[in-house]
Amino acid sequence: MDTYLFYLYTFSLLLIVFGYLISIYFFKYSKGKIPSKVSWLPSIVQIGDCRCDEIINTRFGRSFGRSNAYWAMWYFVILFALVMCQWIADWPGVIPIFFITLLALARSIYLAWALVVLKVMCRPCITAHTINFLLLLIFGSLVWPELIL
Repeated sequence: MDTYLFYLYTFSLLLIVFGYLISIYFFKYSKGKIPSKVSWLPSIVQIGDCRCDEIINTRFGRSFGRSNAYWAMWYFVILFALVMCQWIADWPGVIPIFFITLLALARSIYLAWALVVLKVMCRPCITAHTINFLLLLIFGSLVWPELIL
């Protein structure tokens, strides 16, 4: 594997782990199991003085009967496994991973719009949406040569 791919896969895995940490933080916070300030997450992405708790019980805060943070945790776990399989065994291919990140970004755009509609500034949400955007860029750069040929 060349150095470029090594760095892309490493960076994507770090983003995925960070996304998972943000998702579990928001999920546990929404359940009242942890405070808004924790030592294991940078304070800039923590709830702090944000009004994040105002979005949890809105129509934007839940999908299929569960919170968005719950689904995000599973998304990041599955994405981590797929990226590791792709890196190690060259399976399932970059194109399925790209389309998964594309769907996640589409959902992120909808949820970012919801933040505007609700007039809520949610740092964990914005960080997770940014991570989804960066992951799409990474896997888009890997799949681009395959899509244009």
